[in-house]
Amino acid sequence: MCELHFEAASFKGTAEKLVGTLGMIAGILAGLTAMIVLLMHWVSTGEKNLVLNFFAGGVVGLGIFIMVWAAISLGLPPLFAAPESKEARNAVKITHYWPNDQFVRLEFQNESLAEIVQKAN
Repeated sequence: MCELHFEAASFKGTAEKLVGTLGMIAGILAGLTAMIVLLMHWVSTGEKNLVLNFFAGGVVGLGIFIMVWAAISLGLPPLFAAPESKEARNAVKITHYWPNDQFVRLEFQNESLAEIVQKAN
């Protein structure tokens, strides 16, 4: 990838950064909420093993955080990317890679780019 297209592909606009940050905040809030609700439930039912409850609540909270953060931060920000960034990111996709023989299967979104690469080989 040339330097110009690399810069376009790696550029993240304000809206894209904001949505990514909101995904992180939503994940933290969802994880903390899940942990607090579980701890409140266990306290109300009379559970006595406080250390185990905190550990289990932390694990569940972490799991909820990862699921919400990944769903929002990986799915939504690309929708808010600048058109030039979307075009550069989607020009070529690696569909399969075999490390033993260094074989890469590419999927081109631009027919003229596919023809140029095919002629170069």
